[in-house]
Amino acid sequence: MLGLSFISGVQDCVAHGGVIQQSHVTIAAPTQAVLTWRQGRLVFSLQMNAKTNERGLYLLNLTTDSQPEKLLVTPNKRYMGEIWSPDGSRIAFYDQVDKNLLWIEPVPGSSPHTLAKDCFQPSWLPDGKTLFCRRTDGSTWLVDAQTGSGHA
Repeated sequence: MLGLSFISGVQDCVAHGGVIQQSHVTIAAPTQAVLTWRQGRLVFSLQMNAKTNERGLYLLNLTTDSQPEKLLVTPNKRYMGEIWSPDGSRIAFYDQVDKNLLWIEPVPGSSPHTLAKDCFQPSWLPDGKTLFCRRTDGSTWLVDAQTGSGHA
């Protein structure tokens, strides 16, 4: 069972067996889900298959009673660290398996774009053109969101 707790005033969601339902129950599970929201939309990663450790990205419109929409689920991948761009047009995230930094448009069916390898925990700079990420060797990088070129 997965519980997602939000700031007061935002509906809580509870996932049961891979089906997400709106609820007023709050079950704290900070190690199981990372949540970021922008302009009434919530993006989150959710583990749907405990046997494969597979995680997908989902989008929930907080202003309607709709169910979450699947943005991206790929076999044997573990997407995490999702964060909205400052203008809300893209979501940066990483694959914990390959340690690839990626971004995707917040539209179901969009294709992810790989920006850099060996990068995780992305954060957007205020300009929306550059991402800051940690490297697997412990260093930090600035990555151009269009070209993927990076430097320390």
